[in-house]
Amino acid sequence: MRVLKEQTTGLLLKSFLLNNKDYLCVTALHYFDLNNPEEPLKEADMWKDCMKELNKEILDLAMPKPNAEVLVCGSCHNPVESESASHVKLKVGEISKELFVFGERFWNEGQISRVESFKQMPLTYANSFGGEGFAKNPIGKGYNDSIELPNIEAPNALTSSKNEESDPAGFMPYDISWEQCSSKLGTYDEEWKNELWPGFAADMDYTYFNRAPQDQQQQKYFRGAEEIAVVNMHPKHHLLLSSIPELSIRSFTTSTLKDDEELFEEIEMRRDTLWLFPEIQKGILIFRGTKEVKDEEYSNVEYLNLKAFRVEDEPKNLDEVYELQKKELSRTADVDSSAMNAAQAKIEEAKKEVFDIPRAFKESIAQNRGELPTLQQTPDE
Repeated sequence: MRVLKEQTTGLLLKSFLLNNKDYLCVTALHYFDLNNPEEPLKEADMWKDCMKELNKEILDLAMPKPNAEVLVCGSCHNPVESESASHVKLKVGEISKELFVFGERFWNEGQISRVESFKQMPLTYANSFGGEGFAKNPIGKGYNDSIELPNIEAPNALTSSKNEESDPAGFMPYDISWEQCSSKLGTYDEEWKNELWPGFAADMDYTYFNRAPQDQQQQKYFRGAEEIAVVNMHPKHHLLLSSIPELSIRSFTTSTLKDDEELFEEIEMRRDTLWLFPEIQKGILIFRGTKEVKDEEYSNVEYLNLKAFRVEDEPKNLDEVYELQKKELSRTADVDSSAMNAAQAKIEEAKKEVFDIPRAFKESIAQNRGELPTLQQTPDE
């Protein structure tokens, strides 16, 4: 299969078996600047920038998701470094979530010790409730005999005694081996082996592929243009405002039929995942669609064509896109684009400075009006 796409569109492909039928899952990634979400950034920069931020975390499983979800990779940046407590907040459309963040603290003879001040606290599950033997978060702190307390907690589940347990608080995806995910895999018994192997179990819950905490999911897919607000997750800008890109990515396949006849079809793509990286002010919007194919190698698909359309572009019907594809395939001339790329790099650098102005202006107004969210409880409380 030959893939036709632009350098600004990322792509992940995965075939899977469901009810003894083969399917191809097409995952398209739109990398964008939070200050200018409609302008695509290069795919190569996405992998370089975001893999550094994610460290060893998996970006995506490249499988269909029943629900839309938002995920955030970053840290709490305390506006007042001398303080021992702060908070972070995320709002994307109808999804809204707040977490309290504390400096290092310990159990001391049944009492919580003095909380240390902090400048930055990574929002990872290593700093949330859990620990060895805790199925929902074996890498956390505070479980069992640990004298440490978690640094990250939900406002409605603050630790008050040594024997309390709570769900791990965070914005990152759960590990697929943790109980929240593994409990959804279903039953793999002799019946499955005889009838469905090597596909998924008949009773599998496909929200297994939704790895975000439940309060970061919604049943309807993102439509584009939903407002984004991020609080206290950037070292300088304590309020980041943006929106989900309205730009759409459409996917088309060309299959060869008998007598070399071609079948040109569109795969319906949905915005099912939003990744945010506040510290570098970037985001990834993930579009996903599935298509039944002949086999696990999707050998009947000759071309996969990904097209990005801006809101102002007139929607093209299948015939128009098909004709455009045939013209693209007929082009053979090589073009020296080095001068254009150099000029584009200068333009992009200038854009960054320009797009920073309204954001700083909005933040200044919000601060003067007292609209920036504040912690409702003191560290002592």
